[in-house]
Amino acid sequence: MNYRVLLTSTAENDIEEAAIWWAENRSLEQAVRWLSKVREWIATLARHPERCPTAHETSLAAFHVRVLLFGIGRRPTHRILFRITDDLVEVLTVRHIARADVEPNEMI
Repeated sequence: MNYRVLLTSTAENDIEEAAIWWAENRSLEQAVRWLSKVREWIATLARHPERCPTAHETSLAAFHVRVLLFGIGRRPTHRILFRITDDLVEVLTVRHIARADVEPNEMI
């Protein structure tokens, strides 16, 4: 089964902010690479999103939250949090793993 993948405005903003950080703190080339790769990884959620484990934020949410770990190096640097509803994968947020856990109001 193929799923539609939708990014919330929060997730879009998270991605934009991270790309800006990469450009300002690393290089424009790395920012472009990060942006391209994160979008590629998110696109993989269209097939078998249930392969991703349950996020610990599920205990705080009114729905099941899953997590896809992502990074352009050897180790993941970001958590892509999403939920599956029928044939839709909704990406809720994209956060650096060093940031505090997501609050329920941040998953709307």
